Amino acid sequence: MMKRTNRRTWVFAILLFVVIIPSHIIQNDQTITIDEPWWMISGSNYYYALTHRDFENTRYDYHPAVTTTWIVTAGMLSYFPEYRGLGQGYFDVRKPNYEEFLREQEKDVLTILRNSRYIQTVVILLFAVVAFYFYK
Repeated sequence: MMKRTNRRTWVFAILLFVVIIPSHIIQNDQTITIDEPWWMISGSNYYYALTHRDFENTRYDYHPAVTTTWIVTAGMLSYFPEYRGLGQGYFDVRKPNYEEFLREQEKDVLTILRNSRYIQTVVILLFAVVAFYFYK
């Protein structure tokens, strides 16, 4: 009985990976929702604020959006860590200056988006595995 339960647990764990991974990896470099560019800017502003110890500016509008901004911060660290030291300040999410700034630095916002999504996928998988482990 114990061996069968162990095998079943592994089958479910593998199915969990099979269900989660493709939806987060396939066509990972395209915007999906209309507000995604705003979150990229907000996450970049969050990264800038953290690295300048300007904690007042780590808040976005009426809520902290901690998960999204931390994921974008990780994406920035993986691709464009020097963003924090260029003195550009904060970008308004309703104005298109952010992408122009990135292009001037020879950086691509879609690479930041893709890296952020890969990091998000790893985080989701880790939480899923931990939750699955505690469930059994």
